[in-house]
Amino acid sequence: MKLDARLSFRHDKDGNVFLAIHGIRQKPELERPFFGHEFSKEDKANLLETGNMGRIVNLKNYITGEMIPSFVSVDKVTNELVSMRASSIQIPDEIKDVKLSKEQQQALREGKGIFLENMISNRKNPFSATDANDYFFCLYTLDTGIYACFVTSVYLSCSYF
Repeated sequence: MKLDARLSFRHDKDGNVFLAIHGIRQKPELERPFFGHEFSKEDKANLLETGNMGRIVNLKNYITGEMIPSFVSVDKVTNELVSMRASSIQIPDEIKDVKLSKEQQQALREGKGIFLENMISNRKNPFSATDANDYFFCLYTLDTGIYACFVTSVYLSCSYF
C-alpha cells in the first residue's frame, strides 16, 4: 500500500522524540469535535474558505483537563486540523516596514486578517493588502514554532513553512 504523508518529530510526555505520520486527507474533519470544540457553521465556513478559524477557541487538554485558548487552522498540505496556544503568539510591532497599530496587533492576536498598505517585499517592491479580496494574516506552525505573515487573495490564507 502506498500513501502520501507528511512526517514530523514530536515529543512524548517523557520528552522523548518520536516520528509522527500525518496522512493526506481529502478534506478537513469538521463534523467531529476537535479537542472538545464543536465547530459552528461560521467556523466551518472560515476553515474551508481561509484555512483558519479567525478567532480563538478553548481546546481541551484531555490529559490535564485544562481548557487552552488556541488558534485552529487547516494544514494546506494534509488538510489536518492543527492548533496553537494563543499564549505562544508574538505579534511584531512592524511588518514589512509598516508599523502596526495596537488595534491591528490585537486583531492578529485574535486570528483575524487585517488590511495593510505600503509594505515592502524582500525584493524591495512595494505591495499592499487593501481591498476586499486581499487580507494580511499571521499564522503559526506547531512543528517549528515559527510564525509566517503574508498577504493572501480570495482568502487562501493557510500556509506552513
